[in-house]
Amino acid sequence: MWSTINLAQGLFNSILVSIIASTIAVFLAAGTAYVITRFHFRGRIAYLYSLVGLQAIPSVMLLLPLFLLFISIQSVIHVTLVGTYTGVIITSHDPDPGGSNLTPMETQTVRAKRSGSCPPASEPF
Repeated sequence: MWSTINLAQGLFNSILVSIIASTIAVFLAAGTAYVITRFHFRGRIAYLYSLVGLQAIPSVMLLLPLFLLFISIQSVIHVTLVGTYTGVIITSHDPDPGGSNLTPMETQTVRAKRSGSCPPASEPF
């Protein structure tokens, strides 16, 4: 099985992209949640509602617009995103790329924890 289909390369690609995308998502979500929890600014509530609303968009609806955006970027500034790790990592930060919800979901979770609306892990629900 490992010799007929190159599963090792696919496994390596999946692990590499998931580690990089998750690390970036955690840092973005932690910074965003800190700012949303700590500071009050115009548009804060609208941003929170947009995080929840963006999770309702199916990922399949975003595939064609993202592909067209990547092709446009490639033709205008000559940066190749189609068929690269960078393109896959950027795509994994969409509201629902295959159901992962990386950045919006982590932002909501960290924000709830920082604002005190989540019980500590030692307390039962």
